[in-house]
Amino acid sequence: MTEPATDDVEMIRARPGLFVGDVKSRAGTHDMAWEVLANAVDEHLAGRCARVDVVLHADGSLSVADDGAGISLEPHDSGVSWLEHVLTTLHRSATADDHAPHFHLRQWHVGLCMVSALSSSFSVEVRTGGETWRIETERGRVTRPLAPIGETTRTGTTVRFAPDPAVFTTPELEVESLARRVRELASLLPGLVTSFSCERREHGPGVTVAPLLESPAHGGRVHRGAIAGEARHGETVARVAFEWCAWPSQPTVVGYCNLDVTPEGTHIEGFRQGLAEGLGRADYERVYDALAPGLHAVVAVLVVDPRYQGPTRERIGSVEARLVVKEATARAVERAVASDPDLAATIAERLKRIPPP
Repeated sequence: MTEPATDDVEMIRARPGLFVGDVKSRAGTHDMAWEVLANAVDEHLAGRCARVDVVLHADGSLSVADDGAGISLEPHDSGVSWLEHVLTTLHRSATADDHAPHFHLRQWHVGLCMVSALSSSFSVEVRTGGETWRIETERGRVTRPLAPIGETTRTGTTVRFAPDPAVFTTPELEVESLARRVRELASLLPGLVTSFSCERREHGPGVTVAPLLESPAHGGRVHRGAIAGEARHGETVARVAFEWCAWPSQPTVVGYCNLDVTPEGTHIEGFRQGLAEGLGRADYERVYDALAPGLHAVVAVLVVDPRYQGPTRERIGSVEARLVVKEATARAVERAVASDPDLAATIAERLKRIPPP
Protein backbone atom coordinates (compact mmCIF):
# COMPACT_ATOMS: atom_id res chain seq x y z
CA MET A 1 0.00 0.00 0.00
CA THR A 2 1.36 3.40 -1.00
CA GLU A 3 1.47 6.17 1.63
CA PRO A 4 1.07 9.82 0.65
CA ALA A 5 4.23 11.85 0.42
CA THR A 6 2.90 14.77 2.45
CA ASP A 7 0.66 15.48 5.43
CA ASP A 8 -1.85 17.38 3.29
CA VAL A 9 -4.45 14.64 3.67
CA GLU A 10 -4.25 14.73 7.47
CA MET A 11 -4.47 18.52 7.43
CA ILE A 12 -7.59 18.46 5.24
CA ARG A 13 -9.35 15.85 7.36
CA ALA A 14 -8.45 17.66 10.59
CA ARG A 15 -10.00 20.93 9.38
CA PRO A 16 -12.31 20.12 6.46
CA GLY A 17 -14.25 23.36 6.77
CA LEU A 18 -11.18 25.32 5.69
CA PHE A 19 -11.11 23.46 2.38
CA VAL A 20 -14.70 22.65 1.46
CA GLY A 21 -16.81 25.06 3.48
CA ASP A 22 -19.88 23.95 5.44
CA VAL A 23 -19.65 20.27 6.39
CA LYS A 24 -23.04 20.38 8.14
CA SER A 25 -25.07 20.96 5.00
CA ARG A 26 -25.13 19.76 1.41
CA ALA A 27 -23.08 22.83 0.45
CA GLY A 28 -19.92 20.98 1.47
CA THR A 29 -20.67 17.80 -0.45
CA HIS A 30 -21.70 19.82 -3.49
CA ASP A 31 -18.43 21.76 -3.42
CA MET A 32 -16.69 18.39 -3.79
CA ALA A 33 -18.79 17.71 -6.88
CA TRP A 34 -17.95 21.14 -8.30
CA GLU A 35 -14.23 20.46 -7.81
CA VAL A 36 -14.46 17.23 -9.81
CA LEU A 37 -16.49 18.95 -12.52
CA ALA A 38 -13.88 21.72 -12.63
CA ASN A 39 -11.26 19.10 -13.48
CA ALA A 40 -13.28 18.13 -16.56
CA VAL A 41 -13.90 21.79 -17.45
CA ASP A 42 -10.11 22.27 -17.41
CA GLU A 43 -9.85 19.78 -20.24
CA HIS A 44 -12.58 21.54 -22.19
CA LEU A 45 -10.97 24.96 -21.78
CA ALA A 46 -7.70 23.47 -23.02
CA GLY A 47 -9.47 22.28 -26.18
CA ARG A 48 -9.12 18.57 -25.39
CA CYS A 49 -12.63 17.71 -24.11
CA ALA A 50 -16.00 17.98 -25.83
CA ARG A 51 -18.19 15.87 -23.54
CA VAL A 52 -18.76 15.39 -19.78
CA ASP A 53 -21.07 12.67 -18.42
CA VAL A 54 -22.19 12.78 -14.78
CA VAL A 55 -23.89 9.89 -12.97
CA LEU A 56 -25.32 9.82 -9.45
CA HIS A 57 -25.07 6.14 -8.56
CA ALA A 58 -27.48 4.09 -6.49
CA ASP A 59 -24.94 3.82 -3.66
CA GLY A 60 -24.76 7.63 -3.34
CA SER A 61 -21.42 8.05 -5.12
CA LEU A 62 -20.94 10.42 -8.05
CA SER A 63 -18.91 9.82 -11.20
CA VAL A 64 -17.73 12.43 -13.69
CA ALA A 65 -16.33 11.19 -17.01
CA ASP A 66 -14.74 13.33 -19.71
CA ASP A 67 -13.31 12.57 -23.15
CA GLY A 68 -10.17 14.64 -22.67
CA ALA A 69 -6.55 13.56 -22.83
CA GLY A 70 -6.56 12.01 -19.35
CA ILE A 71 -4.69 13.15 -16.25
CA SER A 72 -0.96 12.66 -16.74
CA LEU A 73 0.55 9.37 -15.59
CA GLU A 74 4.12 10.56 -16.03
CA PRO A 75 6.50 10.38 -13.03
CA HIS A 76 6.45 13.36 -10.66
CA ASP A 77 9.46 14.81 -8.84
CA SER A 78 8.06 13.39 -5.60
CA GLY A 79 8.69 9.84 -6.83
CA VAL A 80 5.09 8.87 -7.61
CA SER A 81 3.01 9.35 -10.75
CA TRP A 82 1.64 12.80 -11.50
CA LEU A 83 -1.86 11.38 -10.94
CA GLU A 84 -1.06 10.08 -7.44
CA HIS A 85 0.65 13.38 -6.63
CA VAL A 86 -2.52 15.26 -7.60
CA LEU A 87 -4.63 13.02 -5.35
CA THR A 88 -2.42 13.30 -2.26
CA THR A 89 -0.99 16.84 -2.43
CA LEU A 90 -2.73 20.20 -2.33
CA HIS A 91 -2.22 22.67 -5.16
CA ARG A 92 0.31 25.38 -4.40
CA SER A 93 -1.17 27.42 -7.27
CA ALA A 94 -4.65 27.85 -8.75
CA THR A 95 -4.40 24.47 -10.49
CA ALA A 96 -1.98 21.56 -10.27
CA ASP A 97 0.01 22.57 -13.35
CA ASP A 98 -0.49 26.34 -12.85
CA HIS A 99 -2.14 26.78 -16.25
CA ALA A 100 -4.52 29.54 -17.30
CA PRO A 101 -7.26 30.61 -17.78
CA HIS A 102 -9.23 29.68 -14.65
CA PHE A 103 -12.71 30.74 -15.68
CA HIS A 104 -14.25 27.69 -14.00
CA LEU A 105 -12.86 28.27 -10.51
CA ARG A 106 -15.36 28.73 -7.72
CA GLN A 107 -14.86 29.53 -4.05
CA TRP A 108 -12.42 26.82 -3.01
CA HIS A 109 -10.56 25.47 -6.09
CA VAL A 110 -8.13 23.30 -4.11
CA GLY A 111 -8.27 20.29 -6.42
CA LEU A 112 -8.81 16.55 -6.33
CA CYS A 113 -6.67 16.04 -3.25
CA MET A 114 -9.39 17.63 -1.15
CA VAL A 115 -12.06 15.42 -2.71
CA SER A 116 -9.97 12.28 -2.21
CA ALA A 117 -9.22 13.16 1.43
CA LEU A 118 -12.88 13.76 2.30
CA SER A 119 -14.29 10.71 0.47
CA SER A 120 -14.93 7.31 2.02
CA SER A 121 -14.19 5.83 -1.41
CA PHE A 122 -12.52 7.48 -4.39
CA SER A 123 -11.23 6.21 -7.72
CA VAL A 124 -9.79 7.59 -10.92
CA GLU A 125 -9.65 5.82 -14.27
CA VAL A 126 -7.46 7.36 -16.95
CA ARG A 127 -7.79 6.29 -20.58
CA THR A 128 -4.65 7.07 -22.56
CA GLY A 129 -2.25 5.38 -24.97
CA GLY A 130 -4.62 2.50 -25.68
CA GLU A 131 -4.91 1.45 -22.02
CA THR A 132 -7.11 2.25 -19.02
CA TRP A 133 -5.30 2.86 -15.72
CA ARG A 134 -6.96 2.90 -12.30
CA ILE A 135 -6.05 4.13 -8.82
CA GLU A 136 -8.21 3.97 -5.66
CA THR A 137 -8.10 5.79 -2.34
CA GLU A 138 -10.02 5.82 0.92
CA ARG A 139 -10.02 9.02 2.97
CA GLY A 140 -7.00 10.21 1.01
CA ARG A 141 -4.89 7.06 1.42
CA VAL A 142 -4.03 4.98 -1.63
CA THR A 143 -5.63 1.56 -1.23
CA ARG A 144 -5.10 0.32 -4.79
CA PRO A 145 -1.94 1.63 -6.50
CA LEU A 146 -2.04 2.87 -10.05
CA ALA A 147 -2.15 -0.06 -12.47
CA PRO A 148 -3.51 -0.89 -15.95
CA ILE A 149 -6.90 -2.62 -16.02
CA GLY A 150 -7.52 -3.14 -19.75
CA GLU A 151 -7.25 -1.91 -23.29
CA THR A 152 -9.31 0.96 -24.72
CA THR A 153 -9.68 2.99 -27.87
CA ARG A 154 -10.88 6.07 -26.01
CA THR A 155 -9.18 8.80 -24.00
CA GLY A 156 -10.28 10.73 -20.93
CA THR A 157 -10.70 10.57 -17.18
CA THR A 158 -13.45 9.21 -14.91
CA VAL A 159 -13.50 10.28 -11.28
CA ARG A 160 -15.87 8.59 -8.85
CA PHE A 161 -16.24 9.52 -5.18
CA ALA A 162 -18.54 9.09 -2.18
CA PRO A 163 -18.51 11.85 0.49
CA ASP A 164 -17.35 10.54 3.86
CA PRO A 165 -20.25 10.34 6.37
CA ALA A 166 -17.68 10.68 9.17
CA VAL A 167 -17.01 14.22 7.89
CA PHE A 168 -20.31 15.45 6.45
CA THR A 169 -23.55 15.65 8.40
CA THR A 170 -25.39 15.36 5.09
CA PRO A 171 -23.21 13.21 2.80
CA GLU A 172 -25.97 12.66 0.24
CA LEU A 173 -25.71 14.65 -2.98
CA GLU A 174 -28.90 16.37 -4.08
CA VAL A 175 -30.24 15.40 -7.48
CA GLU A 176 -31.75 18.74 -8.51
CA SER A 177 -28.60 20.74 -7.72
CA LEU A 178 -26.40 18.35 -9.70
CA ALA A 179 -28.74 18.30 -12.69
CA ARG A 180 -28.95 22.09 -12.72
CA ARG A 181 -25.17 22.55 -12.55
CA VAL A 182 -24.53 20.04 -15.33
CA ARG A 183 -27.10 21.82 -17.50
CA GLU A 184 -25.51 25.20 -16.69
CA LEU A 185 -22.08 24.04 -17.85
CA ALA A 186 -23.37 23.12 -21.30
CA SER A 187 -25.12 26.48 -21.60
CA LEU A 188 -22.15 28.54 -20.42
CA LEU A 189 -19.36 26.73 -22.26
CA PRO A 190 -19.81 26.73 -26.05
CA GLY A 191 -19.05 23.39 -27.63
CA LEU A 192 -19.36 21.33 -24.45
CA VAL A 193 -21.93 18.51 -24.33
CA THR A 194 -23.01 17.31 -20.89
CA SER A 195 -25.32 14.61 -19.57
CA PHE A 196 -26.67 13.75 -16.14
CA SER A 197 -28.32 10.54 -15.02
CA CYS A 198 -29.43 9.06 -11.72
CA GLU A 199 -29.33 5.30 -11.26
CA ARG A 200 -32.39 3.43 -10.05
CA ARG A 201 -32.77 3.41 -6.30
CA GLU A 202 -34.95 0.90 -4.49
CA HIS A 203 -36.85 2.12 -1.44
CA GLY A 204 -37.39 -0.09 1.58
CA PRO A 205 -37.69 -2.51 3.21
CA GLY A 206 -36.54 -0.49 6.25
CA VAL A 207 -39.20 0.76 8.65
CA THR A 208 -37.79 4.24 9.27
CA VAL A 209 -39.57 7.28 7.85
CA ALA A 210 -36.36 9.36 7.96
CA PRO A 211 -36.00 9.53 4.13
CA LEU A 212 -39.20 11.58 4.04
CA LEU A 213 -37.30 14.37 5.80
CA GLU A 214 -35.00 14.96 2.86
CA SER A 215 -35.38 18.39 1.32
CA PRO A 216 -32.73 20.83 0.11
CA ALA A 217 -34.85 23.67 1.51
CA HIS A 218 -34.16 22.51 5.04
CA GLY A 219 -30.39 23.05 4.95
CA GLY A 220 -27.96 20.83 6.83
CA ARG A 221 -28.56 19.19 10.19
CA VAL A 222 -26.92 20.59 13.29
CA HIS A 223 -26.45 17.08 14.67
CA ARG A 224 -25.09 13.74 13.44
CA GLY A 225 -28.10 12.26 11.71
CA ALA A 226 -31.86 12.05 11.57
CA ILE A 227 -33.47 10.89 14.81
CA ALA A 228 -35.92 8.03 14.32
CA GLY A 229 -38.15 6.00 16.62
CA GLU A 230 -40.87 3.36 16.49
CA ALA A 231 -43.42 2.00 18.96
CA ARG A 232 -46.32 -0.44 18.85
CA HIS A 233 -49.40 -0.77 21.05
CA GLY A 234 -51.31 -3.80 19.86
CA GLU A 235 -52.25 -3.12 16.24
CA THR A 236 -51.40 0.59 16.46
CA VAL A 237 -47.94 1.45 15.15
CA ALA A 238 -46.09 4.76 15.20
CA ARG A 239 -42.95 5.72 13.32
CA VAL A 240 -41.35 9.12 13.78
CA ALA A 241 -38.29 10.87 12.40
CA PHE A 242 -37.08 14.38 13.11
CA GLU A 243 -34.08 16.68 12.89
CA TRP A 244 -32.94 20.18 13.69
CA CYS A 245 -31.50 22.07 10.74
CA ALA A 246 -29.06 24.92 10.43
CA TRP A 247 -31.60 27.42 9.20
CA PRO A 248 -33.77 28.66 12.11
CA SER A 249 -36.95 28.25 10.09
CA GLN A 250 -40.46 27.64 11.30
CA PRO A 251 -41.06 24.03 12.38
CA THR A 252 -42.41 21.60 9.81
CA VAL A 253 -44.22 18.58 11.24
CA VAL A 254 -45.81 16.37 8.58
CA GLY A 255 -48.37 13.88 9.88
CA TYR A 256 -49.64 10.69 8.30
CA CYS A 257 -52.48 8.44 9.39
CA ASN A 258 -52.86 5.15 7.53
CA LEU A 259 -50.72 6.39 4.62
CA ASP A 260 -52.70 9.61 4.10
CA VAL A 261 -51.39 13.05 5.02
CA THR A 262 -53.19 14.03 8.21
CA PRO A 263 -51.77 17.36 9.37
CA GLU A 264 -53.44 17.70 12.76
CA GLY A 265 -54.66 15.66 15.67
CA THR A 266 -53.63 13.40 18.49
CA HIS A 267 -50.57 12.00 16.70
CA ILE A 268 -49.08 15.52 16.46
CA GLU A 269 -49.94 16.15 20.10
CA GLY A 270 -48.23 12.90 21.00
CA PHE A 271 -45.09 14.00 19.17
CA ARG A 272 -44.93 17.26 21.13
CA GLN A 273 -45.52 15.45 24.40
CA GLY A 274 -42.90 12.84 23.55
CA LEU A 275 -40.24 15.50 22.97
CA ALA A 276 -40.76 16.79 26.50
CA GLU A 277 -41.06 13.35 28.09
CA GLY A 278 -37.83 12.18 26.50
CA LEU A 279 -36.05 15.16 28.06
CA GLY A 280 -37.57 14.59 31.49
CA ARG A 281 -39.95 17.54 31.25
CA ALA A 282 -43.70 17.76 31.77
CA ASP A 283 -44.35 21.26 30.33
CA TYR A 284 -44.51 19.99 26.78
CA GLU A 285 -45.98 23.13 25.20
CA ARG A 286 -43.16 25.32 26.54
CA VAL A 287 -40.55 22.72 25.62
CA TYR A 288 -41.90 22.49 22.08
CA ASP A 289 -41.85 26.26 21.64
CA ALA A 290 -38.20 26.32 22.75
CA LEU A 291 -37.19 23.49 20.40
CA ALA A 292 -39.34 24.47 17.42
CA PRO A 293 -36.90 26.68 15.42
CA GLY A 294 -35.31 24.58 12.68
CA LEU A 295 -37.28 21.46 13.64
CA HIS A 296 -38.52 19.19 10.86
CA ALA A 297 -40.42 16.00 11.60
CA VAL A 298 -42.46 13.20 10.06
CA VAL A 299 -45.04 11.50 12.29
CA ALA A 300 -46.78 8.42 10.89
CA VAL A 301 -49.35 6.16 12.57
CA LEU A 302 -51.21 3.05 11.48
CA VAL A 303 -54.51 2.84 13.36
CA VAL A 304 -57.35 0.38 12.90
CA ASP A 305 -60.64 2.29 12.41
CA PRO A 306 -59.24 5.71 13.38
CA ARG A 307 -61.55 8.43 14.68
CA TYR A 308 -61.46 11.81 12.98
CA GLN A 309 -62.57 15.23 14.16
CA GLY A 310 -64.50 16.83 11.32
CA PRO A 311 -65.66 15.69 7.89
CA THR A 312 -62.41 16.58 6.09
CA ARG A 313 -60.48 13.81 7.91
CA GLU A 314 -57.53 16.17 8.39
CA ARG A 315 -57.51 15.86 12.18
CA ILE A 316 -57.26 12.46 13.86
CA GLY A 317 -58.84 12.06 17.29
CA SER A 318 -57.76 8.55 18.32
CA VAL A 319 -56.28 8.43 21.82
CA GLU A 320 -54.13 5.41 21.00
CA ALA A 321 -52.37 7.45 18.31
CA ARG A 322 -51.25 10.00 20.90
CA LEU A 323 -49.92 7.36 23.27
CA VAL A 324 -47.95 5.35 20.74
CA VAL A 325 -46.42 8.43 19.07
CA LYS A 326 -45.44 9.86 22.44
CA GLU A 327 -43.64 6.65 23.32
CA ALA A 328 -41.82 6.43 19.98
CA THR A 329 -40.71 10.07 20.21
CA ALA A 330 -39.61 9.90 23.83
CA ARG A 331 -37.46 6.83 23.19
CA ALA A 332 -35.88 8.43 20.14
CA VAL A 333 -35.04 11.65 22.00
CA GLU A 334 -33.51 9.75 24.91
CA ARG A 335 -31.26 7.73 22.59
CA ALA A 336 -30.23 10.76 20.54
CA VAL A 337 -29.30 12.91 23.54
CA ALA A 338 -27.34 10.06 25.10
CA SER A 339 -25.34 9.36 21.92
CA ASP A 340 -24.76 12.89 20.58
CA PRO A 341 -23.17 15.31 23.08
CA ASP A 342 -23.43 18.24 20.66
CA LEU A 343 -27.16 17.73 20.26
CA ALA A 344 -27.58 17.34 24.02
CA ALA A 345 -25.75 20.63 24.60
CA THR A 346 -27.84 22.43 21.97
CA ILE A 347 -31.11 21.20 23.50
CA ALA A 348 -29.96 22.04 27.03
CA GLU A 349 -29.09 25.59 25.95
CA ARG A 350 -32.53 26.07 24.41
CA LEU A 351 -34.30 24.73 27.49
CA LYS A 352 -32.41 27.21 29.67
CA ARG A 353 -34.10 30.03 27.79
CA ILE A 354 -37.59 28.92 28.87
CA PRO A 355 -38.81 31.56 31.33
CA PRO A 356 -40.02 30.34 34.72
CA PRO A 357 -43.80 29.70 35.00
